[in-house]
Amino acid sequence: MTPQIKKDTSKGANQNQNDYIMTTAEAQVWNRLSHKPTTKKQLYSMTGYSDREIRAAVKILRDNGYPVISSSKRSGYWIARTEEEKQQLIKEYKSRISKMERTIRSLENVRI
Repeated sequence: MTPQIKKDTSKGANQNQNDYIMTTAEAQVWNRLSHKPTTKKQLYSMTGYSDREIRAAVKILRDNGYPVISSSKRSGYWIARTEEEKQQLIKEYKSRISKMERTIRSLENVRI
């Protein structure tokens, strides 16, 4: 069983963060991020976690209100400093969703 680490519930944490307990992997990834991009390769060398484990930790952190940012224009993950950084990631996600929805509509119209 993976040990769990109680996360920071300091002022400014959102509700998801207040109810969330990080796994060791998530805590190690979060604690190695800064406001400058850290690549998966760098995170691997710092933590020993695989690409898949790092991506999973980032997803779980985001799902629990931690502002882990990435961009198609920059390599790596970092902690958002501004609302603009957060909104840029949201914009990229919405664009991906829109493209997936178009593909779904096209596939739904395929006769087999």
